[in-house]
Amino acid sequence: MSVGVACAKEETDRENQTIADAKWIDLILALMIESFPALDNSIKVKKYRFIKVYYQARGKLTPKVIKQAFRTAGIWPFNPDKVLTSSYVRDAPVLSIQRPVTPLLGSQKRVFKPVATPPTLRVASDFSVFLNKIPRPSHVKFIAKAQKTFERQLLECVQKDHKITQLEAQLRHHSISNKRKKVAVAPGEIFVNIEQVHAAKEAQEEVARKEAKRAKSYVKNHSVKELEKASEDAEAQGQSGMEFVWELV
Repeated sequence: MSVGVACAKEETDRENQTIADAKWIDLILALMIESFPALDNSIKVKKYRFIKVYYQARGKLTPKVIKQAFRTAGIWPFNPDKVLTSSYVRDAPVLSIQRPVTPLLGSQKRVFKPVATPPTLRVASDFSVFLNKIPRPSHVKFIAKAQKTFERQLLECVQKDHKITQLEAQLRHHSISNKRKKVAVAPGEIFVNIEQVHAAKEAQEEVARKEAKRAKSYVKNHSVKELEKASEDAEAQGQSGMEFVWELV
């Protein structure tokens, strides 16, 4: 009894699946029929040829294939992260970038000497032209760096030549002489020699001797009491001056 029920249930499931598959096919057929007039009007395709191709494709257009296509394209279930990678969708296939192959020169292979600093501008320009004619892709980077270096060097040479021209023009307006110019004496300064210093010192000593001689003669001509009185007066004047200064402070 249970075996018969299981068989009946299996047949029912198979019929339901067939009905569901038929609904999918009918839905797709209805959509194609609705778009058929527009297709017939826009593209020159005969109806019988379209129907013939449709029936040929219907044998392989199973619900399983349709679902798999929808799932792969991200249509059902909806997945915007998936993209179509078919060659019919893209304009052109993406080609891999290949590195250019260096041609073999054989016996015509050039031997390069070590690069030295060009002594003149003409040599630098000729060498830059020579580098531009090298037909080897591996030298592209070297040529670019060399051109920048030569351009910078040419610019520096032009600037230095201009500076030299300016200095030469300034040199024409200046006279060069080995003679020593006379020193201009400032009005507030006095220049003396050794003889004048000795003469001034002797004059100062002579004045000191005269003052001492005058003091001796003053002592001889005045008495002791007068000298004591004069000294006391001088001390009194000194004390009064000190008191006056103290009051000011």
